[in-house]
This record gives sequence, C-alpha cells and structure tokens, in this order.
Amino acid sequence: MSFFKENPLVTVAIPAYKREYLYNAIESVLNQSYSNLELIIVDDHSPENLKDIVSSFKDERIKYYVNQNNIGKFNPVNNWNKCLSYARGEFFALLCDDDVYEPNFIEEMLYLAYKYPFINVFRARAEIIDSNGYVIDYYPSSPELETCFDYVWHVVHQLRRQTISEFMYRLKRIKYCNGYYSFPYAWYSDYFSVFRFSLDEGIGSTSKILVKFRMSGINITSLGGYKLYALLEAINDFDREMKKFIDANFHDKEKYLSAALKRRIYEDKMGLLYETSWKLFFRSFLLRKKYAIVLKMLFRVLFMRISKAVKSSFL
Repeated sequence: MSFFKENPLVTVAIPAYKREYLYNAIESVLNQSYSNLELIIVDDHSPENLKDIVSSFKDERIKYYVNQNNIGKFNPVNNWNKCLSYARGEFFALLCDDDVYEPNFIEEMLYLAYKYPFINVFRARAEIIDSNGYVIDYYPSSPELETCFDYVWHVVHQLRRQTISEFMYRLKRIKYCNGYYSFPYAWYSDYFSVFRFSLDEGIGSTSKILVKFRMSGINITSLGGYKLYALLEAINDFDREMKKFIDANFHDKEKYLSAALKRRIYEDKMGLLYETSWKLFFRSFLLRKKYAIVLKMLFRVLFMRISKAVKSSFL
C-alpha cells in the first residue's frame, strides 16, 4: 500500500452471539488486503458453541473473550463497548457477527483516513443480502466529504440508512466520546453514536460497496411485548437526546431539523405499532400516554391494519 507512510494497527471487533454466519464474518476480516490488524471477538455468553468456530482459525491476530454473563441481552451496546475496551489499534471498526467485509474494506477506509487526516469517521457503502447471501438492496451512496449537520439532516429526513458494520473510526475519538451511546435494544444507538463521533470534523465516505449487511428476518411480533415497549421507550429517549443535541450544536439551523425529526419519530412509532400483534396493539391504547402515542396515530394504524386484513382475505 504505497500511499501509507506508516503501518497503523487496525482493531476490528465482532460482538458475537449468533453462530450461523460467524465463520463468514471472521473469514472476511482475516482475508483483508491490509494485514496489520487485530481481530477481537467477544462472545456474549452465547448458548451456541462459538469457540469451536473461532478455534478453527489458526491466526495469531485473533483475540477471543467470553463474557461471564449475557450483557447485551436487552442492550447490545453493552457488548459493543466491551469490545471497544479491548482495542489497541489506532483505528477501530465493529462488525456484526452475520455481516461480512469485502477484502479491501480496511484498505479503502485507511485511504480516506490519510486523505482526510482531520476526520475521525469513515464509511463504506453497504449492500443488503438475505440469509442465502443474495443481494436484495443497496444503501444510498454518500458524498466523499460530509459535515455532521448534513449527515443528521439526511438521517432525520430518512435519506440515509446505516448499521454499525460499515464504519471505521479513529480510536481516540470514540474513546473521548465514552464509546457508543446506549438506547434500549441499541435502537438508534448506531445513528446517535455516529452523530457524536463526527460532530466537529464530519464523515469521509466511499461510494464503493465494501460491506454486506445481512437481513436477520427477526421481527417485532416474534419478540414479545416487552421489546415493543422497550423500543417505544427508545424512540422517546432518542427524540429527547436529539433535541438536546440539535439545540447544543445546530441551534441556528434547528428549523431545518425539528419538523423532520418530529415526523420521523411519528412514523417510527407507527411502524412498530403496525408490525406488532393485535393484542399488543390494542394494549397500546391504554399505555399511550406513557409512550407519548397520540390517538390519531393509533387510529391511522388501525385503519392500515384493517385494510391489510381485508385485502389479504380476497387474495
């Protein structure tokens, strides 16, 4: 890699719990064109046997840790930050245990880091794959250089999509920010964390598709009432923290963000209520004040659900 004057250590961490695609995730890290890396795998007390998968790789760059308890059951951010605590590299990336990198992911991220030495956050474009590895969609592309405000604007207007897997950071910046920000079940945690990490210098991105994000197929109905209400609580927490963040950092541009944020919060709540069971949906009428749900929203969702049920009955 001729454009590097140095050979910085890059830490890639996998917060591991699911076994099915873990081998592919590990393999995609070890097969990187850039070799000066350490791979930290933190097994979050998984009931599945992850150790035998990790042990099948004879690579000294792997460091494997097992949590004594499942610290990420209700909030995966706990294990994200546990991974971060083990990192020694100048740069840090977090890869989900069912996602994969293209072989030149780290190389391209480091290219951005050296091209823009004042930036702390670097991003690749991602494609969405199904359980069989077939491409089903792509994330939108981003400009090569983007301010934090512009990124926030695009997110609240629902013009950006992201996961934790397509980013790389300067380690000192995310440690300065005390790691990833925690919301229940990590809902919005990736977004809000990136906002904080990129606040002063912005984000450097490549339009190259270097990450494969795998759709898990898990939905709200299969996860019970506790998660539904935890996610509604997370939406309210995100709304509150975003208002403070905007007021503190973009006060003069608040008018460009506030209405879109309000609309996004409204639509995200509608999405949860639309996907949950009928029992939990009707229970939400009783709990609407606790979770800041307005009647207009509930009746809109009720109409949508009835229309869907009627339409399905004629098919």
